[in-house]
Amino acid sequence: MNDIAEARIGHTFREGVSPDPEGNLLILQSKDMSEGTLPGNHNLVRATVPRFDLELITKPGDVVFLPRGTRFPALAIRGDLVGALVAAPLYIIRPYHELADADYLAALINAPALQLSLRAQAKGSYIPQVPAEALRELKLPLPPLPEQRAIAAIAELSREEARIAAALAAHRSVWVHALAIAQDTKNPKRNSQEHANAPG
Repeated sequence: MNDIAEARIGHTFREGVSPDPEGNLLILQSKDMSEGTLPGNHNLVRATVPRFDLELITKPGDVVFLPRGTRFPALAIRGDLVGALVAAPLYIIRPYHELADADYLAALINAPALQLSLRAQAKGSYIPQVPAEALRELKLPLPPLPEQRAIAAIAELSREEARIAAALAAHRSVWVHALAIAQDTKNPKRNSQEHANAPG
């Protein structure tokens, strides 16, 4: 990783993030990466931060990485999330764009094999955390940029397929339950027999 990107831990809020609707910055926090996706900026907390490192403000093509928990997602920054301040424990990864594509880098980190490697290096039994050196020393394959972008596009299609499959499964469960209730209401005789045969 060190050869293709810079990785920095986010801004430390020693007393937590204090929301301020009139604040000078939107704050990107670990809770915003739930479900492995990033929200629009209207869902981010705004806060007043007098002093901060400009390098921790998101730019197009950055990647944010969550090093703590049971899985360690990485997501590319785009759209209205540009210009947010990244809060610790998140890392901001800034690829050297002549070498590495942000979406490809995120797809690699999210791949099962690399997630398994990160999990093996995580420290702590209660809330495991990937050490900074483990992140910076990741060994990543680096094909030419056009191939990286093609791989990233395939990874995005796979994620979309998984999201659609999960949504269909949830809808199917609702439909089956509704159908079972409808069948019961259409068969009052069967219901009365079941009540009559019930013990007691």
